Amino acid sequence: MGRKMAAILYMVLGAGLFLAGIVSCAGRGTQAVDSQAPSGFAQNIGQNRRVVVLPFDGDDDNPQLASKVRQSFYSHFCPKTYYDVELRDIDGMLDTLDALSGQRWSSLSPIELGRCFKADYLVYGRVLSTRRLFFIFYSQIAMQVEVRIVETRHGMTVWKTAVQKRLHSGDLPLHPLSLVSAAVHTGADVSDERMQDLIERICRELAQQVPEPASENKNCFSADIQVASFSSADRAQHMASSLQAKGYEARIESVRIKGVDWHRVLVGPYAHSDAERTRQQLAVDSAMRPVLIYAR
Repeated sequence: MGRKMAAILYMVLGAGLFLAGIVSCAGRGTQAVDSQAPSGFAQNIGQNRRVVVLPFDGDDDNPQLASKVRQSFYSHFCPKTYYDVELRDIDGMLDTLDALSGQRWSSLSPIELGRCFKADYLVYGRVLSTRRLFFIFYSQIAMQVEVRIVETRHGMTVWKTAVQKRLHSGDLPLHPLSLVSAAVHTGADVSDERMQDLIERICRELAQQVPEPASENKNCFSADIQVASFSSADRAQHMASSLQAKGYEARIESVRIKGVDWHRVLVGPYAHSDAERTRQQLAVDSAMRPVLIYAR
């Protein structure tokens, strides 16, 4: 009787594993990479390579997932010979824009964001789909991520791609006593650690597909430091004068955001190697939250 029950159990489990395999195979048709690289994009990058990787969009039920994907993409993208602004500085500037305009930065056009960051390109990312499947001895996690690059002069998308990958595991145990441990092991394969592995694989491929500009020493770039931004020209001038009295070469530049002129107090430019150290000192001297803005 025991052997008959074990045989029935194995038949049920085998059928379940087979069905899970069908589900897995049925989704493979969507793995194709959807790429768009307009003719001449890589060749025409030239000196226009200042890039800002904006926060990625994702599942509203799991906002941390999109943040993890963005961080992973950035880590694989930054070795390229673009000049990428650090995520910390991007987020600091976006917080400032939210406070200045009274609305989310995402309502700004690529042209407006380009002016704010002095950037040539913006990277927009989106987690298109995620899936976790767990059926006793079979598990599968899948994700699809899209990245597009927008030039800031005209606000046009110049390149985009989407990558979908999945990780799966599943073995039917050979002995009934192994059923519980096998199920536990399979369940672990849909854990957050396994998901992070999937994210790394996807983002590595995404970054590899971004066209590489001609080689250039990134240290030749310099950086301005935005100390503060005011709608009042008088307040901006007061801040600039205060910094000049402390020995900084401060100046004021204006930018129009949603029809309002904002007056930015800038210091610099500084060589790349000196910019971060000066930013930290400015935070102390001005009691503000300075952010780096890159320029050639």
